[in-house]
Amino acid sequence: MPLRNKPLQAYLEKVQQKNVVKKITKKTGFRPLLMLFLVGKIFLTLPQYQKIPLAHFVTFDTSTHMQSNPFRESIVSILERDSRYDGQAYFFLKDSLDFTLKKILESHGGQGRHVSGLELLEGFRDLAVEQFGPMASTLMREWGIHEGRDVGNMVFHLIEEKIFGRQDSDKIEDFCDVLNLHAALRQPFLPKKRQMVD
Repeated sequence: MPLRNKPLQAYLEKVQQKNVVKKITKKTGFRPLLMLFLVGKIFLTLPQYQKIPLAHFVTFDTSTHMQSNPFRESIVSILERDSRYDGQAYFFLKDSLDFTLKKILESHGGQGRHVSGLELLEGFRDLAVEQFGPMASTLMREWGIHEGRDVGNMVFHLIEEKIFGRQDSDKIEDFCDVLNLHAALRQPFLPKKRQMVD
């Protein structure tokens, strides 16, 4: 029988939800915040959630993303102008640039330098394969990323927002026809015989 006292009913429902989370945490060993992050990642890949504003999902992201207010605001600004790419794709692109810069620093004795379009695409691919495994290609399509040019478009959106820097020689063509992104995302997970044929 439902309670007539709505505030009390709402409170009891919250208590019940907390107990459910505690039980799941105890049985699975997953912490609630990790569970929210994982559930958030799953939801973001579902088509019915693609058009929901980024602000609804930022709490599902990692702590570094949550603290990056100017970056988040820039993404919201970009999405108001161009909604072709999911907001999470911009977070991933930023992670990809950090990942690529770290590799360059390690291979050049700690000396940084400008990252080329091809190098960023390769870092984007490597991080996607590392983080998302065989689902990387599918997730990128869900985020609106179909080819290298899409990554380039996102880079230049972030340049317009003064989040990424650029050299005078940088152009969108640096990302075009230099890497078959989806083939590169699938390649590590193909059977060995098919890899040799491709």
